[in-house]
Amino acid sequence: MLSNIGDILEKFGKLKESLDYYDQAYKTATHENKKKEESIKATLLKKMGEVNMLIGNLDTALNLFDDAWKIFKNSDLSPSAAAEIHYLMGLTYEKNQDYEKALKNFIYAQAELEKHEPSSVSLLELYFKISKIQIEKFEDEKAAKENLEKAIKLNSQLFGEKENDSVKKLRELLNEEK
Repeated sequence: MLSNIGDILEKFGKLKESLDYYDQAYKTATHENKKKEESIKATLLKKMGEVNMLIGNLDTALNLFDDAWKIFKNSDLSPSAAAEIHYLMGLTYEKNQDYEKALKNFIYAQAELEKHEPSSVSLLELYFKISKIQIEKFEDEKAAKENLEKAIKLNSQLFGEKENDSVKKLRELLNEEK
C-alpha cells in the first residue's frame, strides 16, 4: 500500500514525498516467502533510485541501483529486470557525464535484451542511446553505425515498413557514409 502511494505521488511530480513512502514501504516489507520479500525490497530500492536520479541525487541513485542489483542477481532475476537496472544505471552515469560507465551499463542491458527480448521497443531505444554516446563521446563511427543499422532493422520488424522521419534520416545518413 505504501509503495502504491509512492507511485501515485511520483506520477504527480511529488518526488521527495514519494521517496518517503518508498522508504517506509522498504523498511516494513515482509513476506512469508523470503525470495518474494527480497524481490519486493529490490524493486523498492530501484524505485527510490529512479526518484533520486530524477531529483539529481545521482550518487544516492547509483548506490540504490547497486543495492537493488545485488539483491536481484542473487535471486531469480528476470532478464528484463536486469536490463532495466543497468539501463537506469546507464542513464544516471550519463547524467553524471561518466560516459564510459554509462555505455558499459547500456551495453549490458542491450545484451540481456538481445538474448531474451530481441523484439522489444526497449532494445530499439538502447540501440539509439548507445550509438549516440559512441559517436558523440567516443567518436566511434563504426560501432555507432552498427547499432543504428540494428535499430533500423528492429524498427522494421516492430513497425513494418512504416518508418518515421527519424529512421528515414538515419537510413539516409548510413547510405551516404557507405
